[in-house]
Formats: sequence, C-alpha cells, structure tokens
Amino acid sequence: MTPWRSIVPKAVGSLKNDSPALVEPSLHSVKMTVEEALASVSIMPATQSLVARSPLTWGAEALFVSLTDDYRVPAEVLDAGYKYLLDAEDINHILEYAKTKKLSSRSVAELVIHYSVNDAFPAWIDDVPDA
Repeated sequence: MTPWRSIVPKAVGSLKNDSPALVEPSLHSVKMTVEEALASVSIMPATQSLVARSPLTWGAEALFVSLTDDYRVPAEVLDAGYKYLLDAEDINHILEYAKTKKLSSRSVAELVIHYSVNDAFPAWIDDVPDA
C-alpha cells in the first residue's frame, strides 16, 4: 500500500505553477487519474475544479478545469464525458481530514469521490484507524 502523500503524479511530472497547462487547462493539457489529480491538487490554481469520466473510481480519467462565468463545467468538457466532482477548496478540506487517517492514495480518491456524489463522508471512514 503506497501512502497517498508520497505519490508523484506521472501526468504532472515536471510542470511548474506558471505552466500554461496549469493556468488554463484544456481537454488537451493535463489528463490524469483521480488518484493522481488529488496528489497534485496543491500545485493547481485555487480557481480550478476537478472533473472525471465515469465510472467514478480512483482510476477514472480526470483533469482540472476552469468553470465558466456562471460556474458551470464548460460544454466541451461535458461533451467529452467528464462530470464535475469538486472545486480545489473543497478537495483541500477533504484532504486535510484524510491526513488524520491511515489511508492509501486509492482510498483517499474513493473518499473524495464518495463525498462529491453523496455530499457526505462514507460510513467506512469511521472504521479507518487514525494516522
């Protein structure tokens, strides 16, 4: 089991904060899994939101996008099969809580997905030992 805090996402690699792909991602920029996206959320702009393709699992294809002026996922992103998960602020709150538990990176991804779909933590989180 790989500790989720130690994952370095392959999709992000050597990108820096001033990279155009991180400032204005598009469908052709930084594609990764939900697990990789969560490991890289700290370098993503706070204005980004995470979207992913179904089925929503830790390995689902994901990317960060800017929402439209009326706070919607851009039509071309929806047309490509992506669904809104959460914005960077909400993800960071969940990740802070996840740090208090002994979770693998995949379990953290499943935790975030469950929260985004159900607007609540899963019941199993209470059974996970504290870190």
